[in-house]
Amino acid sequence: MKKIILSLLALLVLGACNDASMNLLPLDSQTEATIFKNYNGFKIYAWSLYDIFSVKTSVITRSLPAPSGGVLIGYYDGDEMAGYLTKNGSGSTYLQQYAFQTATVPATGGGWDFTFIRNINLMLQNIDTSPMTQNEKDHWKAVGLFFHSYNYIELIMRFGDVPWIDKIFSESDALSTNVKRIPRKEAADKVLANLKWASDNINKSSALTVDGTNTINKNVVLALLNRFGLWEGTWRKYYSLGDWQTPMQQSIDAGKELMTLYPSVGTVDYDFKFNSESLATYPGMILYKEYVTQVLMTNNSGTERSSTQNFQMHKATVELYLTKNGLPIKNAANTQYWGDKTMYDEFRDRDFRLLCRVTPPYRVTGAGNSQGIWGYTTDPKEREYIDYMKANSRPTGKQLPVMTGGSPPTIGNVIGSSPHFSGQDAQIALVCSSGYYMWPCFNLEEGGGAKNTFDKPIFAMEEVLLNYAEAKCEMGAFDQSVADATINKLRPRAKVANMVVANINATFDPARDPSVTPLMWEIRRERICELMVEGFGFYDIRRWKVAPWFINKQQFGVYVRRTDLGGLKSTILINGGGTEGYVYLSPDPIAAGKGWLDTYYLFPIPRQELTLNPELKQNPGWQ
Repeated sequence: MKKIILSLLALLVLGACNDASMNLLPLDSQTEATIFKNYNGFKIYAWSLYDIFSVKTSVITRSLPAPSGGVLIGYYDGDEMAGYLTKNGSGSTYLQQYAFQTATVPATGGGWDFTFIRNINLMLQNIDTSPMTQNEKDHWKAVGLFFHSYNYIELIMRFGDVPWIDKIFSESDALSTNVKRIPRKEAADKVLANLKWASDNINKSSALTVDGTNTINKNVVLALLNRFGLWEGTWRKYYSLGDWQTPMQQSIDAGKELMTLYPSVGTVDYDFKFNSESLATYPGMILYKEYVTQVLMTNNSGTERSSTQNFQMHKATVELYLTKNGLPIKNAANTQYWGDKTMYDEFRDRDFRLLCRVTPPYRVTGAGNSQGIWGYTTDPKEREYIDYMKANSRPTGKQLPVMTGGSPPTIGNVIGSSPHFSGQDAQIALVCSSGYYMWPCFNLEEGGGAKNTFDKPIFAMEEVLLNYAEAKCEMGAFDQSVADATINKLRPRAKVANMVVANINATFDPARDPSVTPLMWEIRRERICELMVEGFGFYDIRRWKVAPWFINKQQFGVYVRRTDLGGLKSTILINGGGTEGYVYLSPDPIAAGKGWLDTYYLFPIPRQELTLNPELKQNPGWQ
């Protein structure tokens, strides 16, 4: 999407007055006549709509870095809000807002914003009167409906019932009309119908690349239909809204079509999807955000190679990752789990995806060397994962020891050890309080500053396969053949044995959520581990209606001893206050009289919107 300059021009030319709930027609109608006069005009205008993949209107938006720089905040926050991750630090500042009931109704914002919908409607209302052919009109209507649906899915997943806006309101309309919310199910049905129409009519008479490579096409529409069909189907099922099978089947049908078109996924290097200069040839990549030197850059790797990375994993999430033999760590027959009394044992023979998300343990000499010069210690265990990552990752990818971003990127300040605790030594970069430092975007090809250009996925077959597997299980149709066509395509580059459906029973994972069937638990586990730090978490735990299981946990870090790393500082707390144990991160929310409230399954409508529009009613529990 190297269209940033034109996108900004389109936004400037076509900017118009609007408020948060009513979208008004721009006064300069000649602008519409100019831009919407032919196929290319619609294409230029549509480029501005791609900004939805960058704009951060809410912390759960799966947004990518904005053109001005920044990090994958939307991705990280979505999984932190789900309880999969926690923020670096300790004390009240870092307490999870849902576990400790500190979430509040915002005055403004919060994602209740229909500006983007207005911009799409402006395009849609000009299609029929344009001089284009019918196929061309259908194509641009399909593109518009994709973006309209993409935004409405976000609104529905946050707020439930929403106003349905599919036209431009005139100024006289704005003075006399207050838009009411329609039931969530009705809005979702409209979205599903629009996506189905779009998938049947986009690129109807031409190639997928008619608008250029890496643009909205039939496969992208199918990917969104696959995603939302599953989300809506599970929401309806677990919230007893009825007719959940219809969207579930739509998800399955879209997924099956994509699985035929994309028979393989990236099998060699799990890390490649997040740390590649180009995803153009990555197997199974449907749509991605493209970054270009001096045109559109970010600070993903640079942030993770600095002192500003603020997210970390905690122990309960680490324990979700299987060992290489495909067994949960608590499985009674698992002889491959080494225990967790050292981080070296805990990470040995584990799902490689864990090591690509959390920095493995090590210790070297040369800590603080600014030229990237280091050496091995005399203890062989302290180089175990240095050697392992060297053998299993690209030379400029996930390599140990970690070091700050330099110029060139392969030269930086050497971090002497992992875990690298906040305040443990004079080095303030690449620290965390749990010991499980997140490094999904870390690589040795991108240095510091907002100059990173590695592409990032938006729609990829990894998600489609997981959506398909879950939907088939919800429909009672998941068997070994489905496992082989989906989950077992993902496991080779995770270095994990195939899923054997016949082996999954009530004792397969004694630590699972008992409210979830053993097979469904394993499918959800695979989703969490595969898509970690892709921002799906808060959507998932809410649509599954299992938020308390993930949120109501006391969070711990790695197991430590006061004598570790030459003697741990007193600022590093050990649970129970002894000389060894798990790092203390937060109190038990249930013991503190707090914990998840069902109110949180829906977001609150901002106070200002309730004042501006008396037809709006606040979501339950937020009054």
